[in-house]
Amino acid sequence: MNPKSLIISWAWLAFMFIASQADSGWAQYDPLKTTFTAEIIDTRFTYGVTKRAVPLRIFLPNTDKPASVILFSHGLGGSREASPFLARQWSGRGYCVVFLQHAGSDRDVIKNAPRFQKRTALRNAANGESAKQRISDVHATLDQLEQLNRAPGQLHNRLDLNRIGMSGHSFGAITTQAVSGQRYALQEQPSTDTRIKAAIAMSPSMPLASRKSKPFAMVKIPWLLMTGTDDDSPVNRRVDAASRRKVFKALPADGHSFELVLNEGTHFIFSGRNNQRAVSQKSNQQKESIKAISTAFWDAYLKQDTSAKSWLKSDAVKTVLDRQDEWLTK
Repeated sequence: MNPKSLIISWAWLAFMFIASQADSGWAQYDPLKTTFTAEIIDTRFTYGVTKRAVPLRIFLPNTDKPASVILFSHGLGGSREASPFLARQWSGRGYCVVFLQHAGSDRDVIKNAPRFQKRTALRNAANGESAKQRISDVHATLDQLEQLNRAPGQLHNRLDLNRIGMSGHSFGAITTQAVSGQRYALQEQPSTDTRIKAAIAMSPSMPLASRKSKPFAMVKIPWLLMTGTDDDSPVNRRVDAASRRKVFKALPADGHSFELVLNEGTHFIFSGRNNQRAVSQKSNQQKESIKAISTAFWDAYLKQDTSAKSWLKSDAVKTVLDRQDEWLTK
């Protein structure tokens, strides 16, 4: 064998070894495995001249080092008790998960409303003022977590505030989009909070005034969008499953934009509820898919886990999905 052929052969062997090691890493990565237990802390704080109150439910994992932080913003009519299956999963992976409750668009909106007026009450609460309050709640919560991390107490030096993720469902997805890079046509100043390093929006929405603007052109962090083929809005007829998918199409093609579309996935699957009385095998599988994909995303972009990032961009993702689910990256 001549020297040139020998060099090529060694190069090929080296490439195959590296590839086999990568494949091994993907095969060993398991996004559904949990290791930690979490302490649940219910608290609240006030901020601003109006002393606006923000109830929090914090899932603090029993780690021996500061935990990356994930915020979650509930949907219209929800509370800090939203999506418990995600709280257990993410905290079990070692993340400190903080669920916010937004006054003015939470469950108190329908608490005392007559049954036939509950939908109207929800629709009335989905307004621009509520959106602004939610955005302020997120900024204020991050400020509060910085204070709690410094001060003596349960959270003292327990948080890694250099690794913060933002997430939310429905109205919470709108909130997430607003603080993670989206801009609005008539907005003078963006609402982006640069402390947030990655975002997951479940049941995302396009802004209404977006035809002549590029609302997602300034998105600079990784985004994961989750929706379903039956993900219609329970209060807004202009928002349907097809319109939710326009958000991914508008995101930058930077290699860190992802979309999961669950076949027959409904609007309520992300809150842990199902629109049928009996919990079906289908809904259980969908929740497992949501847990696996979201966990891998956080691991990849908050923990900077290269195995998780490779898993997201490989065919391994299909092992946690239904055949008719869609998984897109760009």
